[in-house]
Amino acid sequence: MNFLKTIDWYIIKKFVSTYLFTMGIFILIGILIDLSEKVNYFVDDGLSIGYIIKEYYLNFMIWMMIFLTPLFILIAVIYFTSRLSDQSEIIALRNAGMSFGQLFKPYLVTALGITILMLVTNHMILPLAQKSKVAFENKHIKKQKALKTIDNLHIYTSPTQIVSARNYRLKDSLARDVIIEEIVDNQLTQYLKATTARWQGATGKWQLQNYQIRKIIGDKEEIILGRGDKLDTLINLLPADFISTRDEEATLTSGQLLKRIDRDRQRGMNSSKIFEIEYHRRTADPFTVLILTLIGFAIASRKVRGGIGIHLTLGISLGAIFIFLSRFSQTFANSSTFDVAFGVWIPNIFFTFVALLLVRVAQK
Repeated sequence: MNFLKTIDWYIIKKFVSTYLFTMGIFILIGILIDLSEKVNYFVDDGLSIGYIIKEYYLNFMIWMMIFLTPLFILIAVIYFTSRLSDQSEIIALRNAGMSFGQLFKPYLVTALGITILMLVTNHMILPLAQKSKVAFENKHIKKQKALKTIDNLHIYTSPTQIVSARNYRLKDSLARDVIIEEIVDNQLTQYLKATTARWQGATGKWQLQNYQIRKIIGDKEEIILGRGDKLDTLINLLPADFISTRDEEATLTSGQLLKRIDRDRQRGMNSSKIFEIEYHRRTADPFTVLILTLIGFAIASRKVRGGIGIHLTLGISLGAIFIFLSRFSQTFANSSTFDVAFGVWIPNIFFTFVALLLVRVAQK
């Protein structure tokens, strides 16, 4: 007995063709809007059309295709399912003995295929496209925002050494309000505080100025003052540790993300959360396809007064709420003490319950 019948293949073809058409329309609109915003940058830098298309817009298209696929899926499912409902095809199929689950089977098969494809592209292909896209933007569009410094840095440079700095200045490689703590067997053995620390590129050392050193040996304490003096010291710290590149997390493959997360955790850096959020988002987003497919089918499978218009309005509204909740959950995951993975998956968990509620109503 064939798993997929003729009617299932008919629905799958409708699903895929409508999804591709929806994606094509939105990508075209997205490119036109983006071009209108950035054309001045292209002209000012004297960029050729071929260079812009190859280095930016091909990668921009890949980003839109993958990042907005859940929304494209929702619109596609609602649109063609509403047409089936308006033409009474779904009523005929239900009268022929097909259950809600049997009707949803071709939707589920298609959504599963797209989910698997999206998982692969999210973890392996999209980072490569994002690397070129972000590099282009940093070079030609967002030059002033390409690099930013990390304030209030607190980092383990070794198992026994902690370095803190209030801020860092790019133009002269100068860190301010630097503190270096040496801790052995959970006991503070040395505390060094300096007004500034300047990177000495040739020697690979930091030059401290206006420093104070407290050495603690048992019950004794020795204080060394270096007001106005300079001290060159070797620390396992580089200027790169003070600098973050715009959207760096999006340009790393999943393997690179895991290594970066592990390194930052070992060094006690809060920046690891940004990379954790990106890693979990790449897995959570594809499963959104399954949830929104179920929501779209549940909404559009019922024939209502107003037809496609009502269905699309409700579906797009839910999609907008989902996108808002997704962005909010990532901000929440970054700033809260909750588990990062749970924070990223909150929208999927919430909308799973919404989908089950809509299915229950639709079956009646």
